[in-house]
Amino acid sequence: MLGQVRPMPYGEWTGIASDIRVRPRRAGHILGSAILEMALPARRGERAVVFSGDLGRYGAPLLPDPTPIAEADYLLVESTYGDRRHPAEPAEDQLAGAIARAAERGGVLLIPAFAVGRTQDVLYLLWRLEESGRIPRTEVYLDSPMAINATDLYCAHPEEFDGETQVDMRAGRCALAGHSFHTATTPEASRALNAVTGPGIIISASGMVTGGRILHHMKLRLPDPRSTVLFVGYQAAGTRGRSIRDGAEAVKMFGAWVPVRAHVEAIDGLSAHADADGIQRWLGGFQRPPRRTFIVHGEPQPARALQAAIAARRHWDARVPADGERVTLAWRCRGGRWASERRPRSGPCMVLFGVECGGHVPVPVTPGTSGNRRRRDAAKRRPSFRVLRWFPMELAITGVLAPGLPIYRRGTIY
Repeated sequence: MLGQVRPMPYGEWTGIASDIRVRPRRAGHILGSAILEMALPARRGERAVVFSGDLGRYGAPLLPDPTPIAEADYLLVESTYGDRRHPAEPAEDQLAGAIARAAERGGVLLIPAFAVGRTQDVLYLLWRLEESGRIPRTEVYLDSPMAINATDLYCAHPEEFDGETQVDMRAGRCALAGHSFHTATTPEASRALNAVTGPGIIISASGMVTGGRILHHMKLRLPDPRSTVLFVGYQAAGTRGRSIRDGAEAVKMFGAWVPVRAHVEAIDGLSAHADADGIQRWLGGFQRPPRRTFIVHGEPQPARALQAAIAARRHWDARVPADGERVTLAWRCRGGRWASERRPRSGPCMVLFGVECGGHVPVPVTPGTSGNRRRRDAAKRRPSFRVLRWFPMELAITGVLAPGLPIYRRGTIY
């Protein structure tokens, strides 16, 4: 599988099939994340399908804002934070406050963080807080092999960051490594962190406490009332992280129940996802409404809230598809081209339309009537109209002569 992976530069079209092209645009979510534009062949030109992917947060540390997209015939947009707004208080201020409170308790500040993206955001904010003197120099331990490797990649590519961060990254040492920054690359180094008594900061994965080295730190630190657990990312329903954040008195780890006596805090301002206002800001970049907008990648309530907001604010055709639902965007006939999304209405077989001379609006033919009557009706309405035979399941749309009125020709539906 990895042998099939190919790099794809931002902003350039790449052919992935004989008649299908894609172009990634910066999403601003994590390093390498992309909005994907897909060009499909149509009878006249091309059709654009846009996948928002995970949209980044405007004004977030490190990465630039999501790239605006001008046009799409069909849009799939995420809705992770479709029903909420990020707090107005800057994440940097929230982090400084959490560190100060953890230091007062005298224990370790434990931060579960996603290995790619969130960890690097936290490290950068810690570096800025130290540089500005807002927090004292504190021992920071990064205990996640994936996060360590990802941080090295971030440091190696400062050109991927926004302007302000590029200045910090090129000023000398990597701005993701503070003055007292340590990495635990081996299991032995990870176990050695059990001896850290605080004040100190341990960052580890996974961000939702579903696996990884964070579990060992949680098992040790959660029963200690001097410890602080700081969530800096989204906690999905059903995860340990969500249970702890919601106030669970105990959580199960390694087959045993672990009491939660540590102080628990959360910073929502570090989310790498655009909030409801951010999604609307990105949607505002479209110069015309998409034919259809599908709201995906979100829990039911945020998805429905975003659907209602798009309908009220933009009057777009937006809907929340069901899990596993299939939607036909175009029909194709053998040897023909892509055409209208509108499916013919005739049950298992297609209602036939046909034209012999160009420029004439076709006349619908009712299935089940005799051939002579169909020909008489057609001749009466359009002298140049020639009725085609009814080929069950062998007709597909090949064009549109008038809005909403498809025409067909013989072929096999794909």
